[in-house]
Amino acid sequence: MRTDRDLSALGKLADLVPTAAPLTVGDSGSIAGKGFTVLGRVQLDHGRGPWDEWYLSFSDQTWGWLARAQGRWYLTYEKDASGLPPWDALEPAARGVFPGTGSIEWVVSERGGSALISAEGELPFPAVPLSSGRYADLEGEGYAFASVDYGDGSAKPKLFAGRQLKDSEVALKRTALGPRPTERVQVKKLACPGCGAPVSLFVPESCERVGCAACGAVLDHTQGALSLLRQLNAPRVRPFIPLGSTGKFLGRTRIVIGFIQRAVEVEGERFTWREYLLFSERDTAGESKAGKSTVGQEDVPEQAYTWLVEDNRHFIHVTPVSTASVKDNYQEATHKGRRYKRFAHGAPVVDFVVGEFYWKVMVGDTSQTVDYVAPPRILSLERSQNEVSWSEGEYVDPKALFRAFGLRDAPLVPIGVSPCQPNPHTLTLPAITFALLAFLFSLVAIVYELGRHTRVLADTQLSMPPSDTAIAEGRGARPPVTFLPSFDVSDGPTTLKVELETNIDNGWASLSTSLLNETTGQVQELDLLAERYAGRTDGESWSEGDTDADGYYGELHAGRYALRLSPAWDAWPQNAVAPAPSVRVRVIEGERSPLCCCGAFLLIALPFGLTLVRRASFEHKRRENANP
Repeated sequence: MRTDRDLSALGKLADLVPTAAPLTVGDSGSIAGKGFTVLGRVQLDHGRGPWDEWYLSFSDQTWGWLARAQGRWYLTYEKDASGLPPWDALEPAARGVFPGTGSIEWVVSERGGSALISAEGELPFPAVPLSSGRYADLEGEGYAFASVDYGDGSAKPKLFAGRQLKDSEVALKRTALGPRPTERVQVKKLACPGCGAPVSLFVPESCERVGCAACGAVLDHTQGALSLLRQLNAPRVRPFIPLGSTGKFLGRTRIVIGFIQRAVEVEGERFTWREYLLFSERDTAGESKAGKSTVGQEDVPEQAYTWLVEDNRHFIHVTPVSTASVKDNYQEATHKGRRYKRFAHGAPVVDFVVGEFYWKVMVGDTSQTVDYVAPPRILSLERSQNEVSWSEGEYVDPKALFRAFGLRDAPLVPIGVSPCQPNPHTLTLPAITFALLAFLFSLVAIVYELGRHTRVLADTQLSMPPSDTAIAEGRGARPPVTFLPSFDVSDGPTTLKVELETNIDNGWASLSTSLLNETTGQVQELDLLAERYAGRTDGESWSEGDTDADGYYGELHAGRYALRLSPAWDAWPQNAVAPAPSVRVRVIEGERSPLCCCGAFLLIALPFGLTLVRRASFEHKRRENANP
């Protein structure tokens, strides 16, 4: 704990104090190679934790402001403030350009009130401690940053514009004489006044309040003494990753310093998820066992604070992104050329909080959120009355994550499908395999087709017997069966196709066949049926069926064969007087059914088809959680 403050339990509240100043008046350094000297320093409180700013004199005879907040560096210069809209007009997410900053399109990310806490050194204005005013923070493409200081309204507003810096661009030198501000607050363990358990801060230089992990009380550190003002009555929530866990994760050493549980109600059902706040200092030595992320790893300013969002035992690593880099509408959002589809929206509320945070967070806090997904990524909008922020997340393998933090307990099996969980049923390998097999199959089929020989064994017109109705009524008799001339099969195995062509109308015609292998005595049978019906119903014509039919004998080996034919027919309705249909029969050796090729093709396509089905099933489970 910080030894210069006291801890007091504040109930359902946790927030932070200023980061200890890394610069003091008289220090020097360079920004992107341009030298500077620190002339003065002010400390402001914007309501989300203190904000340090240093007034700099540069080697090129220019002056600017360097700010440090939430682990990030910002450099701004005073610009022409003519044409600025009033404070009330700068609503969060509003877009526009200012004359003093050229063609940059600015997006309002936050507006609120500020108070001057302290000041020292040479400043371009008179500093009045505890004076208050209003401000609006803006973001532009390329991590441009601007702030409009409206003051207390008694003077014209001032515009300061510049950009967020990368850590590697800032080089500091301790050239000031005399005592320096403490960069690292001394830490010791203190006992919670509520339960007596030891309480520690993991990032004390940026923390003001911390929750007791043992009893749930949130403690305030003031004047070196501990007192308990309020005890949480909410049910305790045990995080999967304990506070204080440290590990090499996505290329940087990170420590879990805060934990929040949020809840949202959708159609009368309550859903909860948990968020872990991670703090990391600049660390480029090696890669994490948890894998390599492309979120937050581009050539952009480093983020000291990131999040792990855990929902149903799925984990997503979340990094804040510039509000100006996101374009959105109701259906989708775009960030750095990637399109995200709208997935869910809600009004989550904080129902449990413990640990350290870089803003004042309280149980009961609520906001409006919208999530857009492009697996394995998710883009999230969070909006309140005076602030709008965007963050981008990427799905993380829970097992790799637990290994990265050195946790002994294996993570529990994830439940369901996460909104941005990558679909494990990829199509690339099955599609390539299917294409290759289909190509080989086509080659084999072409070669086989070119080498195939067919022979017409019979092409005859059959004399049809009386109809079945006439035979049943004794008005005729069924003639004896017809035998086609015997034929030889010299090269087998082969196939035999039997075609039945009729002119049947409003009735049916059938052909029963039997194939006798005169060499072995084996008999195979095949029945063909052609039927067609037509008429008018309620003034509309209709028809169904076909006048032709065909079938196949397969696996015919070498030998001598005889084919027996037995035709039959009937009209509809059965008492109708109709002439016997004409029936033509063709018998072709070596003709292959197209179903053979279709069957083989389906077998080849089966693995790819199963992958499609499994992939679609996975996406269906994902959409079950959607609330667009």
